[in-house]
Amino acid sequence: MSEERGLPSAVEAAELYRITKDAQDKNSAILRAENVLITRIRTTYRKLQQEAMLHILETTSVSELNRDGQGIPVATLRNAGYENLRQLAELSVPELDRLAGIGENTLERVILRVQEIARNAREVARVRVEEKTEDTLALVRNVTILSDTGQMYLAAADLAKDMPEQMDGLLAEEEKMTSPISWPGRSETEKQQSIAAFRILSEWKESGAPERILRLYTEFAELEKSLTRDVCWDRFLQNTAPVYSMLEKLVGSSGPVSQGLPEEIVKEIRETPLDTSLMKATLRNYQEFGTKYILHQKRTLLGDEMGLGKTMQALAAMAHLTTEKKTHFLVVCPVSVLVNWLREIGQHTELKAFEIYGNDRDQEFRAWLTGGGIAVTTFETVTKLSVPDGMLLDFLVVDEAHYVKNPEAERTKGLIRFASVADRVLFMTGTPLENRVDEMIFLIRMLNVEKAEEIRGMKELTMAPEFREKIAPVYLRRTREDVLKELPEKVEKEEWCRLGEKEQAVYRASLAEGNFAAVRRVSWNAGSTEDSSKAKRLLEIVDQAKEEGRKVIVFSYFLDTIRVVQELLKDRIFGPISGGIPAEKRQDLVDQFAAGPDGSVLLCQIVAGGVGLNIQAASVVVICEPQWKPSIETQAISRVYRMGQARSVEVFRLLAENTVDEHVLSILKGKSEIFAGFADESSAGEASMDLMEAQEKNVMAKILEEERKRHGIRETGEDETKQV
Repeated sequence: MSEERGLPSAVEAAELYRITKDAQDKNSAILRAENVLITRIRTTYRKLQQEAMLHILETTSVSELNRDGQGIPVATLRNAGYENLRQLAELSVPELDRLAGIGENTLERVILRVQEIARNAREVARVRVEEKTEDTLALVRNVTILSDTGQMYLAAADLAKDMPEQMDGLLAEEEKMTSPISWPGRSETEKQQSIAAFRILSEWKESGAPERILRLYTEFAELEKSLTRDVCWDRFLQNTAPVYSMLEKLVGSSGPVSQGLPEEIVKEIRETPLDTSLMKATLRNYQEFGTKYILHQKRTLLGDEMGLGKTMQALAAMAHLTTEKKTHFLVVCPVSVLVNWLREIGQHTELKAFEIYGNDRDQEFRAWLTGGGIAVTTFETVTKLSVPDGMLLDFLVVDEAHYVKNPEAERTKGLIRFASVADRVLFMTGTPLENRVDEMIFLIRMLNVEKAEEIRGMKELTMAPEFREKIAPVYLRRTREDVLKELPEKVEKEEWCRLGEKEQAVYRASLAEGNFAAVRRVSWNAGSTEDSSKAKRLLEIVDQAKEEGRKVIVFSYFLDTIRVVQELLKDRIFGPISGGIPAEKRQDLVDQFAAGPDGSVLLCQIVAGGVGLNIQAASVVVICEPQWKPSIETQAISRVYRMGQARSVEVFRLLAENTVDEHVLSILKGKSEIFAGFADESSAGEASMDLMEAQEKNVMAKILEEERKRHGIRETGEDETKQV
């Protein structure tokens, strides 16, 4: 400010104008970016949807026009060279008018019928984001940027709210002070208006807001620059859920989520508040509804099909209840999924988990009772836990609840003890209980006695709408085809298993010997399928797939593992397809598998069955051990998840906790600095075979060294890692 008159100089005014105008522009740019991205996403999605619709019309014969006997001369259309409806849909009216042998009235019926079928095709057209094209790359990148910068948009909106009112007017007044030529000729009133604007903007500048905007804009620009198409595509392949979740919100791409619930209950559930601030994951639309259903109905049976995220919905309910000052949650599950629960709690929530199992169970149980959090235990352990006097359990979750079907079993009695003191109870099972009505009634009785009595007399009407309406307030089941109408996706899940004593002994012996092939076959070389935690989990997955009317393909690199799987699954197996099987025989096995019953399993060595075959009959993929390179697994999965696959695909990776599986998975995900570049396809292509083999041996040696250190094992002899 000029000391003589207490007025800002033109230079000071110009500098303040520059700073404040720049801050306003940068903040507006962040806010505009959100709308630009949303517009781009919707435009690209509509284009892909149009292409999917045209593909349906292209595969629909012109004979479909006459399905209802409308007298349309299909033969005439064929004679004119029109075989499918896309050809007709893309004709203009004048071009249609010139079709020989078709009268005006008939032509009008043709046009109306084509338009009707096109509308129906658009409604059912499914957008598959699976192949790299300009459009899918742009769609995935824009969705990823929108998702990753979400908090920045919120921050920019808050900063905009804190700007002085009528910011544009203040800046206009400020700009008038920057000219030493025109300023002296302004009236005193006009000068005072500009000076007042200067003071307001100065105070805003002194608050630090422009600096905060600049930092936010820099962070935003750097993040956007780092999210290249290839980076976003690689992230999408590793985890499709965030992209699909965002698309659902922007284009309404999911199917019906409420499945038979009365409309008044649906309205109440949708209006139920849900706080996901303690979640690290984004919920799909149907998962959000399922979570609200759990919270609103309080004692429920969630029967969503395998792969729809029942665990995620249960965790989201617990996270919300925690924000409402609820503290004690108990999860009871089979021992085979205990580790998965513990990992998913850490991966997807901010909540603390307690493992109530094994030698430390009593100590952990007491710690949970004192501090609260999520206690995870097994059906067997729950029989050994006592319910403290006066205890109020905020939420009891029972996973794989169909295991509880015998009222005299100790596990059932143990669950009933905790259910009796629980404010909320959730039973979860992917098994379609409509086929097991007695089991359904028994489980519902533990949740709601009155509802169980109401449906007891309707046992013969399980497929009738009245039965579904009656159980809807307590039983919610959605299939993938129900809720993923336009985005059939590939759901990938890590199935972590904990080694038993015999498995650990074999694993430690393999480490001591330096037998890397045996180390990688962890759990499968336990000596008996009864002692293999991976075998037990595989059996559960296959049984679940059979219940859902699905077929399974199982991949392993090792022929020894394939023989163990054969022994485990016996007459369910088709194959195996291995390197020694001729190509024509492989296709015969695939055809036999496709014609087989639900629950059939095609067993393949991953280097043989992972290429050259189309196996869309399967919609569940199990990989027995993590592979060295992403391309090996990607090729294997793509045998199933490809054009022509009508169902969403579930991929299970069987992994053993605290073993070599963690190292190999780290390589696959590109998160290991020690092994950086090993799985890089481009560098592999440039290197000689000798160099690659030497690098591979070096990686094996490093893994063995780390594993021995972790397990406290000293090398018993010369360490010659056996190349896989």
